[in-house]
Amino acid sequence: MSAVGPPGSRGGQNFLAVGRLKTGVKAEQAQTEMTAIARRLEQQYPDTNRGRSVAVTILRDEMVGNVRLTLYLLLGAVAVVLLIACANTATLLLGKASGRAREVAVRAALGASRKRIVRQLGTESLLLALVAGMLGLALAYWGSKTLVAMVPADVPRLAEVGMDRWVLGFTLGVSVITSLLFGSIPAFYVSKVELSDALKQGGTRIASGGRMAGIRGALVTGEIALAVMLVCAAGLLIKSFIALHNVALGFRPENVLVMRATVPAPAFPAGVERTRQFFKEMLARAGTLPGVLAAGATMAPPGVYSTGAYVIDRLPAKPDWSRAPSVVLSVIAPGTFAALGIPLRSGRDFSDSDAPDRPFVALVNEALARQSFHNEDPLGRTIFCPFDSLEGMKIIGVVGDVRQRGPDSEPMPECYLPYEQHGFNGPALSLVVRTAGDPNALSQTLRRLAHESNPQAP
Repeated sequence: MSAVGPPGSRGGQNFLAVGRLKTGVKAEQAQTEMTAIARRLEQQYPDTNRGRSVAVTILRDEMVGNVRLTLYLLLGAVAVVLLIACANTATLLLGKASGRAREVAVRAALGASRKRIVRQLGTESLLLALVAGMLGLALAYWGSKTLVAMVPADVPRLAEVGMDRWVLGFTLGVSVITSLLFGSIPAFYVSKVELSDALKQGGTRIASGGRMAGIRGALVTGEIALAVMLVCAAGLLIKSFIALHNVALGFRPENVLVMRATVPAPAFPAGVERTRQFFKEMLARAGTLPGVLAAGATMAPPGVYSTGAYVIDRLPAKPDWSRAPSVVLSVIAPGTFAALGIPLRSGRDFSDSDAPDRPFVALVNEALARQSFHNEDPLGRTIFCPFDSLEGMKIIGVVGDVRQRGPDSEPMPECYLPYEQHGFNGPALSLVVRTAGDPNALSQTLRRLAHESNPQAP
């Protein structure tokens, strides 16, 4: 998502278009048509659309696509557990069948065919598999209810999680297939016993020697190998989870209360002063509340960001923003770094003196400083970012990196703009308040302060 441009410009790229496909139209067809439209726009508006294209994705994939790999990993783990259970069951059935070798021999001597014996033993294993499948369905039903109750309510499509006819069909199919595959092994080998040996010696010698002992050894070996593989994979997964959990995000979310507030006001720029006054008053009053350590406001909390482009020191007469380096743009109020726990590495923070009539200023993170300034000091240099103005901003400080895309991604270059000097973000900000105790205890107090400042502000 890219940042908006000045009013009347074509540089705004911060909206996602949503459309419903006609019946029978595939996403690939829509992608082809949108790509052609993007090429025509690039030819018509080369200054703003050069290098811009369109990516068509299914909304469902956009919402839950990031859990696809996790679900495949879970499916693989369940498949390995199923194979272990099947090998274990086949071993037990083989042992039981070998103990019944004398019974099988008697049935064969009385005229039972090998096909009938195999069918009898296979029916027994099929019945066992169906009973186990029913018990598994019951466990899955109640287990899914429990897991859904434990999952946070903001997980996409959580209400759709449950069991349907596809789950029932899959369970029935797996039960039948596994019973036929692993139940036929003991049935096949027991049906091939020598009648004279079985009637004279019973099942002891048959069970302990020959091909039957070999197949039991193979099943046990396979079961142990699968178990070792599953344990190793689980250990690596736990290690990766711990590593991600210990990654420094660049901010401290504990004891921070976030309140999204929107001020009813005329469109930009007429309503800018009213919104500025609202948030300045809110921050001043919130900062004096008992238990509040710091209070600030930001265009969006970490993890929700807008990107744009930037140029250092000198702005060309006709800048090519499509080739300029990318940057995360964050509009914040004074006190936000302290409230979010983002460290100030050098220079100074924003203050109330950074007013609209003063020279424009900005702060950058360490990733941007490394990328554009290398070993040089960025303080005092000028940065240009096409947000609501092309005016150059003097860099007055460097702050720590924030992993906007999560713990598994490297920090992106980021530029912070003072809210007093950039009102085009609109009449909405997220207030962030760091408290000494439970932040939820202040939620009603902050709502009351907001309604006192502006009763119409949601």
